[in-house]
Parts: sequence; structure tokens; C-alpha cells
Amino acid sequence: MVVECTGKKSTPTVRRRHTVLLLAEIANPDMVSVPLIGWCIAEALARQADVHLVTHIRNRPAIMAMDWQEGRDFSTIDTEAVVRTIFRVARFLGASDNRGWTIYQALAPIGCYAFEKAVWDKFRPALKAGAYDIVHRLTPMSPTTPSYLAARLKRLGVPLVVGPLNGGLPWPDGFADRRTREREWLSQLRGAYKWLPGYKATRRDAAAILAGSLHSLSELPEQARPRSFHLPENGIDPARFALRRTRRAQAPLRGAFVGRLVPYKCADVLIRAVQDMLRANALHLDIIGDGPERDIIAALVREMRVDKAVTIHGAVEHRQVQTLLVDCDFLACPSIREFGGGVVLEAMALAGCGKRLFP
Repeated sequence: MVVECTGKKSTPTVRRRHTVLLLAEIANPDMVSVPLIGWCIAEALARQADVHLVTHIRNRPAIMAMDWQEGRDFSTIDTEAVVRTIFRVARFLGASDNRGWTIYQALAPIGCYAFEKAVWDKFRPALKAGAYDIVHRLTPMSPTTPSYLAARLKRLGVPLVVGPLNGGLPWPDGFADRRTREREWLSQLRGAYKWLPGYKATRRDAAAILAGSLHSLSELPEQARPRSFHLPENGIDPARFALRRTRRAQAPLRGAFVGRLVPYKCADVLIRAVQDMLRANALHLDIIGDGPERDIIAALVREMRVDKAVTIHGAVEHRQVQTLLVDCDFLACPSIREFGGGVVLEAMALAGCGKRLFP
């Protein structure tokens, strides 16, 4: 009940929920990294507004399993033919499942153009009729991927929100060998994305641009700054990390590494750094994750003769990670560069106050 300063009761104001067309080509509750972020944000926004999610057809089974109804809650776009071609070209240029991220990102705009063109063809009548207050391009999150829709939505008078944009952190000096092993040779040409079709229109015509880091914010042109917002907040799904740590730290300590086994994550550096503790039975390491460096890391463990003090778990389903983390005393994060680092919050959530985190 609202009471005016006169003391008389006034009619409560009912705020109308915004109708949002949410574009998230990558959004999947069964995956990790950007697909999971896309899904979690979509689910959170749907609690605050009337959201209709538009995503890639590959995400349909996982989203339907979350009791979202296709047609009512979400729609799918099929650009599989384009995506397959992009992957073939990326492989030809040296990328693999876990390496050459910059190569994939350089080709990603092709897939995004195809996806947003299909969205435009499908939803243009509804957009012209004013069915949606806002269009929010949630994923991809890469700052290097322009929007096909920016100028078109501007002409219709429909506000476009882009982001949060994140990624593109420069490689720090002294890690050229790691960059080579990651097949990140194309990262030296990253600035060329500013010449992509739609780059200027996206920055010029978006009603709001969300930047997930100060680095991403700094890359935006001056004309976009008044409409740009720093949004660094990260989060987790409490339902996925509901356990609470009861173990008290004792020798041997138990530490965890969680992430892809790729050069820039530096799991091998962690093992070398604590090898004396491992040999002295003062520490046990749980390596949770998989990737192209797994055999190299396993060989390193054997070479150092610390087999009994290191457990390489391989790929673990995301919802099961907490069952391993909850018994660890600290999380080690030796990664050279991260744009999200959600695993840090996941570890903190399991223990509450007092969780040890070592960057």
C-alpha cells in the first residue's frame, strides 16, 4: 500500500514487466563456461521480465529438460551448416578442441551474422509490431563479434542491449612459449576485428553496452562511453554448489586445480611449484579437468615420482565438481589469463568464510 504525504491512501503502482527478446546463440545448462553463463543469465532475467530466449538448435534438448517450452519460452535457430564450415576452416588453420581459441573467435562473426540474420527474418514482423520493448544480445560475449541487428533495430526504434562483453585480455610478456603451444598466433592480429562489417554500427547504434571487465570497457570507442556500463559482477547457481565443507585442514593438505588442461591454465606449473610438498606427503593435489595437456601432465607426475600424491580425475560433470571440491583445503589458480574465473566463486560457495584461494 502506498501512502501519500497527505496521509491519504493512494492506488499502488503496478510496474509493467518489460518484454525482452533475448538472443543467446550459446546458452546451455548442461555445459560450462560461456554456454552455462548464457543460460544462467537467461534464467535470471526471465524472473525479472517477460523474456523470450532465442538460441541455437543444439541447445534445445537441454533447455527443454529445464521445463522451458519451445515456442512459448524460447525459439531455436538452425545454422548448423554454417557452424560446421567454420569448424572445418578453424581446424585447417591449426585450431583443435581446446587450442587456438583466437582462431575460433576470428571466424565466430560469420556464425553470428548467420544466426542474427535468421533471427531478423523470423522476428522482424513482431519487432515492427512492437511486441518487444528490448532486444538483448547476450552471447557471444566476445568484444570482437559485431551485431548484424544493431542498425536495423535502431531504424525500428527498438533498443538493443549488448553484453556483457568480456575477453581479449592481452598475453602478458614472458609467455611466448605458452602462446605458441596454445596456437594463438592469430592473437597478434586481434585488432583487425575493428574493421569487421557491423563493428562501428554496433558501437554506434546499441542503446546500452555492458562491459564485463575494465579491459573490455577500455576497448570501447569514445562515442560509446556514455552508453556503456561496467558490469564485473560474477555469480554461481547455488543449486549446483549447495554442499558445505566440514573438513578441517590437516596434513596432508588437499588442494584442487579445476579447469581445462591447456598450456595457459598452467597445471604443470602448479605441480612443479609444490613438488617438494608432494614428495614429503604434505600435500595431495586433485586435478579436475581434461584437455590436450593431460598426457603431458600425467607424464610429468610420473617423472617427478609423485603419482601417489596427485589424482588426475579427468572430465567431471559440472554438477559433480562440488563433491570433489568440498573435501579440499584450498583451490589453486595458476592460470596466466582469465576472463571469468567462475571456479573461484564456486570454491568459495562450498566453504563460506575462510576458503583459501591462491592465484
